[in-house]
Amino acid sequence: MDKYKTQKEETLRLLSVLENATQMSLDLFFMRVEKSKKPESRYSIKERVRPRDAYYILKEENAWWKNDTQSKNYYFAWYRGQELDIAFVDDLQDIERFKSEGHLALIKTSTHKYQALFKLSQKVSEEKLLEIQRVLREKYGGDIGAVSPWQMKRLTGFLNTKYAL
Repeated sequence: MDKYKTQKEETLRLLSVLENATQMSLDLFFMRVEKSKKPESRYSIKERVRPRDAYYILKEENAWWKNDTQSKNYYFAWYRGQELDIAFVDDLQDIERFKSEGHLALIKTSTHKYQALFKLSQKVSEEKLLEIQRVLREKYGGDIGAVSPWQMKRLTGFLNTKYAL
């Protein structure tokens, strides 16, 4: 029996949504974060990967076990150097409005914490995505410090060890 089966399924579901929604590539990272401690530096696992391949890289990394036993938190960011067609809001506040409007994905990152992904009708530059994300953050509420197009996004299926214990 795989102890992390449900968590792996959550991660795969998100990566499948991204694979079907965009041609963009991802960078994968981890950081060791413990409650009441400053996070360590971020470490790159792999750059410029397709969402469909990210799951297998995480599986090879034994990421769910490391999250559980070593307090490693796993993230993705959009690969730099590409036009972007998915916008992001961290710590989304107006969850009901988001759900009622049927946007791309709502990611539960810990108790009462959500990230939102919005599919854009066309690819845009980094500067334009920054503007769009600021507008979305104002409309739905969210973290004012997390609007960079290159913001790391927590992967579903992993315990947020910052709030654990």
